[in-house]
Amino acid sequence: MCDSVTPPCNVDILRPDRTHISAWRDKAEFRAVYDRVFGTPDDDIAAKEEGIRWMNVWKIRQNKETPVCVRCTLAVLEAQLFDRRQAGEASATEVKSIYAGAFTRFINCVTEGRQTHARMKRKPSTIEQHVRDIGIEPYLVELRHLCAHSSVSIAIDVFRRSAEYCMNWLKVSYWERELATMEPVTYATFRRPVLGPKHTELCRVLRAYDAATATLVRKVSVVEKARPHLTDDEFRALQAYETEYGTSKLGLIVDKLVDHLEGQSFLRQHSVTVWAVCEALLSECRYLFQDPLKKGPQQSRMTKVHGPLFRALAAIGCLQEFFERLVAICEDTEADDQRRLAAQYWALKLVTGFQLLREFKKHCKSLPADRLVLFAEFYSGKRKRLAFQVAEEWYDRRALKEGTPNHPLMLGVTADCPWHLRLDRSYLVQRLRAVNDYTKPIVAPLSSLVEPALRPRQLLGIERLTKILTVARPTKAPRWWLGDGTASKVYTMEDVYKATGKRPPPASGNTRWGPWRATDDGIEWKYIPLGMSPSEL
Repeated sequence: MCDSVTPPCNVDILRPDRTHISAWRDKAEFRAVYDRVFGTPDDDIAAKEEGIRWMNVWKIRQNKETPVCVRCTLAVLEAQLFDRRQAGEASATEVKSIYAGAFTRFINCVTEGRQTHARMKRKPSTIEQHVRDIGIEPYLVELRHLCAHSSVSIAIDVFRRSAEYCMNWLKVSYWERELATMEPVTYATFRRPVLGPKHTELCRVLRAYDAATATLVRKVSVVEKARPHLTDDEFRALQAYETEYGTSKLGLIVDKLVDHLEGQSFLRQHSVTVWAVCEALLSECRYLFQDPLKKGPQQSRMTKVHGPLFRALAAIGCLQEFFERLVAICEDTEADDQRRLAAQYWALKLVTGFQLLREFKKHCKSLPADRLVLFAEFYSGKRKRLAFQVAEEWYDRRALKEGTPNHPLMLGVTADCPWHLRLDRSYLVQRLRAVNDYTKPIVAPLSSLVEPALRPRQLLGIERLTKILTVARPTKAPRWWLGDGTASKVYTMEDVYKATGKRPPPASGNTRWGPWRATDDGIEWKYIPLGMSPSEL
C-alpha cells in the first residue's frame, strides 16, 4: 500500500500567474520543515516535534489561509508522535482515539473545498468520488466512517499503516510538488495581475483622455486645433474618438471618456483591478504629471479640467489607492524630482478637495429643501446643474471670506456624497516618520482627515513639528512651489522640544546642540539648524 505511486493532487494548487503570500518566510524555511518531517528516521522524535512547532507557527501566521495539506500533515504527524512517545504506556483505546480524530480531520479537510464547489454546481457527488479524484484510496473514507459511526474494533496496525499512507500521499502530492514549483519573489519573478483585453482598452481610454485634457488646459476646444500640442499618435487617438463619438468638441470627448471609464463594471470587482487602474494612470497619463510643473495660467485650470476623472475614480473605488500611490512617490528617494513634485501637487489637491467636501456637506444641512441636491439625483442627471450652482456659490463665498484662492470643484457637490479618505492614526504616524520636503505640505491637512479625529492641540503640534523637521533640509523644489515663507526660519532643538511637549535635558557645561562629539567653543550651537553641521552653513 505504501509503495504504490501516488499521483499529485490539485489540493492547494495556486495560480501560476499570480504571486502568493505564504506562511513561511522563504523556500529554505519550507525545505527545513520538510526535511524534519520526512527526511529523518521514524524514531527521531525531536526533529519531528520541531517540524510540528514550525507548522503551528505557520497556522498562527496565516490562520484560515494555512494550506489544507499543511493542516493535514500536522494532524497525522501529531497522532504518530503520540503513538511513538507512549511506547506501550498508553492504552490501545487511547492511541486509537487519537488516530481516529486525525483521520477524520484529514478526510474532512481534503474534501471540504470540493464539496462546496460541487454544491455550487448542484452536481451530486460523494466523499468517495472526491477522494478518488484527488488520488486517495477510498478505503480511508470507510475507515473514517467506522471511526465516527461504528463500534467495530479496528486493529492498531490498521491505524499505523493508514497514517503512513497518508504521510506518503502528503509528501508526494503536496510537499514535493511545492518544493519543485516554489520560487522566491523578486522584481523579475513578481507576477503582476493582467486584465487582458480590458486592460488594453483601459490604457487606450486613458491615453486619449490625457491628450484631450492636455489640450483643454491649453485652452484648445476642438480636435482640429489640438495638433500643434500633441504627438502624431496622440492626435490620431483623438481623431478616432472624434469619429466614434460624433463630435469634435474636446470637452464632450473628455466627458464621454470619463463616462466610459466609470461605466466599466469590471473595474469594481476586486483589488487587482484597482491596482491596474492606478498603474495605468501613472504610466499612461503623461501630461497629468508634466503640466503641474509649468507655472502659469494653465496650472489654475488643471484641477477643474481633471475634476470629472477624480470623481470617476472615487465612484469605482480607486481614488484611495491612487492617493496613497501619490504619497508613496513623494516619499520615494529614488524617484525623479519632477515626478515627486507632480505627485505632491495632486496629492495636496486631493487632500484639500476632501477637506472642502466635508465643509460643504456641513453647509448643506442649512440649505432649504428646494436647493438640497442628493447623490442619487446628481448621478441621474435630474438636478446636476443646480448641484454645481449651489457648490460654486459656497466655494466663492468661502474664498472671499477667508481671503484664499478659490479651489476649483474637484470632488463631490451633493449633501450626501459618500466619498472620503479612509485614514487611521497609524497611517499618519508612518507619514510623519517619513516626512520630507515633498510630503511636508500634505501631512498637516492630512491629519485633519484622520479617524478618529485628532484634537486641535494635536493638529497644531503636528503642523509645527513637520515644519521643524523639514525646513532646515535643502530642497530641490523651486521657491514659488513651496510658497509658505518658512524657508528662511532657523529651528533649533528647543523648537523640537516645544513642538513635542517634552522637556529639554538639564543644561550643563558640556551641553551642545548637535550630534558631533568634537566641538568648537567658538560656535553658537543654539543657532545651528537641526540636521546641519557647521561646515554646511
